[in-house]
Amino acid sequence: MEKELPVVKIEGTEFLLDVGQLLLIEKGNPENTISFFEMEDNGNGYSFDYNPKGRNIPDIWDRHDENVNVNLLPLVEMDQQGMAEKYGLTVQDLVGKTDFDVMVDSKALEERLRGRLTTIDIADQIFYVDIPMGKLRPKDDFASKGIVFDDIDHCFDEEREMYLITYNPAKHEFEEVYGDEIIEVPKDLILIEFPHERFLDPVGYNRKHGADQLFGLKETSIKPHFTARIAEWKEVGLHELINENRKRLGLDKGDDPPKYGKRQRKGKGI
Repeated sequence: MEKELPVVKIEGTEFLLDVGQLLLIEKGNPENTISFFEMEDNGNGYSFDYNPKGRNIPDIWDRHDENVNVNLLPLVEMDQQGMAEKYGLTVQDLVGKTDFDVMVDSKALEERLRGRLTTIDIADQIFYVDIPMGKLRPKDDFASKGIVFDDIDHCFDEEREMYLITYNPAKHEFEEVYGDEIIEVPKDLILIEFPHERFLDPVGYNRKHGADQLFGLKETSIKPHFTARIAEWKEVGLHELINENRKRLGLDKGDDPPKYGKRQRKGKGI
């Protein structure tokens, strides 16, 4: 039986409190939601401006005098059972804890504040998430330049907040593949996916950008270690692209492929 969500009433409108998604969902109108990450976190609850007509956080064109300020209790008070289930605790475990205490791994945070760098496993090679240097730095491979964030910014999916890049496991580096040139599946490269650096190392990311080092940790959480996903070439339509290029270049009959030199340009990869 599906758990019945608690109801929060705001200016006469009922919202379901979904701690799983950290959303307020208007009852009877599931398309209308308010994220807790859009609210101001005051450490002992949440506050936000609310427009009763739009039944949501005001748009910039809403009249200011129609808005009201809403204050909510901490999630551990509004839905104890839901928070306990989400984070693998008992209701008794929540006693005396704030939302931050429950939602953020205190051990991982303590280790990071003491200087331990986050690590990520990429195809069995460990990398350090080195925000000051702006890269993923391979452990015990000083000849490699690693994976430089500035080099892969065009490989970032903003909607999913993930990088999807072509990677050379032998060199432990990002290696660009130009979609208009590729005529065969790269033999020395694989496709890997991993989160943006603000998720890999939110503390380091906050420090670099001059924010409080604990800012946004409820949203990003903090983990000591990640594993990059090895993706399939079909996810980027590689074989279709190869076929198109081979037809365009007249290589369908097994002609020798043209030779390409390295090009010093930055552009959209595959």
